[in-house]
Amino acid sequence: MRTEEAIEIVEAYQLWRRDKNVPSKYKQPDPTELGKAIDKLIDVAKDSENPMPTCIQCKSNKHMILEGWHYACEMCQLEYSGD
Repeated sequence: MRTEEAIEIVEAYQLWRRDKNVPSKYKQPDPTELGKAIDKLIDVAKDSENPMPTCIQCKSNKHMILEGWHYACEMCQLEYSGD
């Protein structure tokens, strides 16, 4: 799911939830899709708090710290220094 799509789903949910009309004039988003959107936005928030460098070989951002600023890519095992 794209970040923009996740934001749209959560915004639609907020409109539905806050509507004082009974029944609501807004359509309730699918609960499964809402859960996926929340999961996506949590991942985006976590990534923005602790950005990891992107591997120059496979473009993954899944890393493990070996020592200090020395990293190894979990996907392709390329080792490099973050200095």
